[in-house]
Amino acid sequence: MQELTLTQIPLHGTHLIEASAGTGKTYSILRIYLRLLLQQKHSVHQILVMTFTNAATAELRNRLSEFLREIRAEWQTSTEPVVMELRKELPSAEADLLLKQAILHLDEASIFTIHGFCKRALGEQAFLSGVSFNLQLEGDSSELIIQAAQDWYRNNIDNDAFAELYNQWPTPEGFVSHWKLALTTSDDVQRPQTADISPLWQDFLAHWEGEREAFVKLNIEAKLKQDRLDKNHEDLAWLDAAYQQHSTEPLQHLLSDVVKRCFDGKKKQAELAHTAALLPALQSNRKAELINFALDGVEFIRQRVSNEKDRLERLDFNDLIIQLSQSLQAANGDALGKALLETYPAVLVDEFQDTDPDQYAILNRIYGNAPSAFMCLIGDPKQAIYSFRGGDVFAYLKAKEQAHYHWWMNTNYRSAQGVVDGYNQIFIGKNAAETFGFGIGYQAVQAAKEAISFSDDSQRAAVQWVALSPTEVPSRGLNKAFCEQIARWCSNEIIQLISAVTANGQAVKPGDIALLVRSHTEATLLQNALTAAGLSSVFLSARANVFHSDEARQLYQLLSGIWKYENDRLFIAALASNWLQLSVTELDELQHDEFRWVHWQSQFEDWRNQWQRNGLMSMLLDILQLHFKPSAADANRQLTNMLHLAELLQKESTRLRKADALLHWFALAMDEQHGTPEENTLRLESDDELIKIITMHGSKGLEYPVVFLPFVAYHGSSTKTPAVLRYHSRQDFSAHQSYLHNSDILRLANEEDEAERIRLFYVAATRAKLRLYICAAPFGSFKNSALARTLKLDKFSTGSFAEIENTGLLQVNTDALQDASWQPTESRQQPHIAEFTGRIERDWWLSSFSALTRHISHSNQSLSSHSQPDRDEDQPSELPAESDQLRFRLAKGAEAGNLLHDAFEVLDFQSPDFAKAYENSQTRYPSLTESFAAAEFSQWLNEILNAPLPRGGKLADLPMEKTLREAEFYFPMQGQQADALAAFIRKHRNADYYLPERNRLKGMMHGFIDLIFEHDGRFYVADYKSTFLGTRLDDYHPAAVTLSVFHSSYDVQYLIYSLALHRYLKTRLPGYNPEQHFGGVYYLYLRGMNTDNSNGIYFTGVSQSELDALDAIFSEPQPLNQRGAAHE
Repeated sequence: MQELTLTQIPLHGTHLIEASAGTGKTYSILRIYLRLLLQQKHSVHQILVMTFTNAATAELRNRLSEFLREIRAEWQTSTEPVVMELRKELPSAEADLLLKQAILHLDEASIFTIHGFCKRALGEQAFLSGVSFNLQLEGDSSELIIQAAQDWYRNNIDNDAFAELYNQWPTPEGFVSHWKLALTTSDDVQRPQTADISPLWQDFLAHWEGEREAFVKLNIEAKLKQDRLDKNHEDLAWLDAAYQQHSTEPLQHLLSDVVKRCFDGKKKQAELAHTAALLPALQSNRKAELINFALDGVEFIRQRVSNEKDRLERLDFNDLIIQLSQSLQAANGDALGKALLETYPAVLVDEFQDTDPDQYAILNRIYGNAPSAFMCLIGDPKQAIYSFRGGDVFAYLKAKEQAHYHWWMNTNYRSAQGVVDGYNQIFIGKNAAETFGFGIGYQAVQAAKEAISFSDDSQRAAVQWVALSPTEVPSRGLNKAFCEQIARWCSNEIIQLISAVTANGQAVKPGDIALLVRSHTEATLLQNALTAAGLSSVFLSARANVFHSDEARQLYQLLSGIWKYENDRLFIAALASNWLQLSVTELDELQHDEFRWVHWQSQFEDWRNQWQRNGLMSMLLDILQLHFKPSAADANRQLTNMLHLAELLQKESTRLRKADALLHWFALAMDEQHGTPEENTLRLESDDELIKIITMHGSKGLEYPVVFLPFVAYHGSSTKTPAVLRYHSRQDFSAHQSYLHNSDILRLANEEDEAERIRLFYVAATRAKLRLYICAAPFGSFKNSALARTLKLDKFSTGSFAEIENTGLLQVNTDALQDASWQPTESRQQPHIAEFTGRIERDWWLSSFSALTRHISHSNQSLSSHSQPDRDEDQPSELPAESDQLRFRLAKGAEAGNLLHDAFEVLDFQSPDFAKAYENSQTRYPSLTESFAAAEFSQWLNEILNAPLPRGGKLADLPMEKTLREAEFYFPMQGQQADALAAFIRKHRNADYYLPERNRLKGMMHGFIDLIFEHDGRFYVADYKSTFLGTRLDDYHPAAVTLSVFHSSYDVQYLIYSLALHRYLKTRLPGYNPEQHFGGVYYLYLRGMNTDNSNGIYFTGVSQSELDALDAIFSEPQPLNQRGAAHE
């Protein structure tokens, strides 16, 4: 292995770069990327960069943009070694042009997560990969897995073998949880062998008559309790029946418990020797049969889920990797690999140690046998700590065997010299090559940072062992009292740090300090100690669901009471919620004070009206501002959860417009127990100046000036052998799963578990920049801890730590610890108030068709707030004239319009489920649907779908994937004159038109397009209108509809929508030509549409010259930002 020299690394072949913690992987990636741009002349699209999280991808894009701009600006003067070498090869003009092109096209840079790359590869090479063009990507398949498990349970309910399985896993959810590894990985699952137990059974038959009397005698002599004696008599009856019927079932099911009770766990009885001899073989065989039956279920579920995904044409994230890997091994695999290699001739993979075998197989298939290609794998096998989520250090080891070049990075840019010297000693030790196992060695690193002044009267070392010795050594478990003492010492030391220690003249702040743990239990112990000492902290690894918080329950209580304040029980419960916080005394007085009761009911009515008028968020913010009084202890947590919940509910309310439906959704979200979507995960209340508590796994990639490792001397793993063991072949590194283990499998799995725990300790220890505290404590499990295994210690000894060079030892008697508390000094609390010197654009605003035309007076005006999708007839509901037909009988008003919009937003035009549409309408609009039946609703919708469109075809011809529903857009207005837009509209409609307000259009134009669809290669805008023009179909003839369109200024609306679609197609449709691809605009007056003619339909084209003119008025084009129910 050679030391990495960025100027010399060849830009071909497969390279493996081992980058120890803090050695600057991103720094190296950027400079290799620069060489690929300038020396190989690759475009940003051709250089594939892969990371393993979306956050890392975003960060790398930003770093690359800054780096390329900096290099271009400083090309002539840069002292970067890579740039200096490149200047020798490239003329400045050529380098500048290449850098300029790269910067201009950075939005096209091929920087993806592994899943993002697989999705792109399958999409770009759909023909060669053999995937459907209509595949939908879903983030999670857990729902399909549960459904398949439920099917398997139902199918086997009468199966005798199922009874025992059901006893262990009574629910499909429990079964899926236990067998998750087998269900979701491509590991080789080893089925245990079963045997023919007939000879054992014959042996039992031959001896049972004689042993039966011994069994009865033992029951009498044992003086068992009555319930246990009764159970043994019951077992005896079962065994007698088995003997008479020659059945193995009772014996297999009961013999284990029978013999255990008779022996009483103390000694074997000679009288039952033959029966006892049968027990181990029968038990083992029965367990093997159970495992094999469960694995049958696993295979059924996997196949059922696969079939269902094929039917639904959908993939989840794991499927993307599996699908591409399989496609590369299929008949077209060579052609697919060649095509991908031509598209991406160079690849850099960051954090490669987190790769799994399928991911590496993809990379190796594309690049492994292409010597001219460049594959650079950068990672640190010592930081491979994610086996629980698929990361596999053995994939790294396999790549190491196959790589052409091996490099290592030896300079740490994170930590000070003293910290680096300390953990060099810890991890090199006496047997450096054996520390991490599997041939993963530790190479000593050097510190790049200059000496940092760390002023500390206590003279602590940069790496400090803290030997904590209690009077009574805890023998087992995470002894709470002892752990509380450790946590108290940590809080006392932190007080010392932030009170008297400085780094380079700057005071150490709480936000500079991190305590790394393995579990929530450890985090809670530390947080409690810190709180008791007056120190504020935050647990950064909390993954709880905000809908499971107390604030969610309280908010549901509030909203239910506001929406149904006429219900006294809900009304009082809302008043008692922590949003309003009326005390028990106040609630009691309220029920005897009519004036106050009416006052609060009036307030609730106002809030309900505000909810309906301005939205949920507006109401909740007002309530928080006026009434919420947070408790001092967790005020930030409460407020953060409340605002988070309000945001999620506001978002959902755009889909569920009825409050009852929203509350129903809220209740389901609170009850949901399976998984926590990212957007529902508890947010941090704040972490700016708080002490950080974070799991060791979560700390990877982060750094902190001061780090504490309080519990690394404790080995927390259970002594019980896990039900499933995952291990790897030492020959080909293939992954296996075992559910019935022999000693060899146990040994292999234990070796891997211990090695990963040592790697986790390494990750934790290397987070520190200036000081590292490692608490060494004599836990009963110390010898099995990662700390002891790293240092090769079989028992706890203070002297062992004193012998480690470049570290310090502090001995603490935990029983003598005194409680300390911290009060911030005034000098540390003086905030710096920044002065705003910028200029606020007072005329910047969010506009829409509704906002532009709000003050135009028309009898048929039908506009709504700019913050909502434009809906027609926003006046109070009103019944039209009597009619037999639902289309004319349905009440006028915004609610009727919303009902129809909702139906068409989700309806599959080619295979409409009218019954479901009616059922949804009943849920959301109960008062409206009382007046009509499902049959007439279905008939009307069917006529609308089958009405002939002027440009040919009908809505019923459109497949789902050719439509985009409720497309939301924003585009900027750069300060154009309003009269220029008005002049354009006058020319378009050939009539007078004036905008009523705002002489400058500055800000963002915003709107929702009901429907965009593609027909015969042309794209159309469509808008639904429930406008009432009369009780006859002839009242909706084309002339009447045209008059309504202009009378309501819908031409302004469709011009804005047309511009939004035009800009969207320019960015998303290769070779877009408006004359060829822009079809026009439909306004669909739903009450008039029928299958006989084009009544109720307004159509107009928008020419390319008009689109270009609009584009010029609204300045620079921006892409349509769609959401939600879009189908591409």
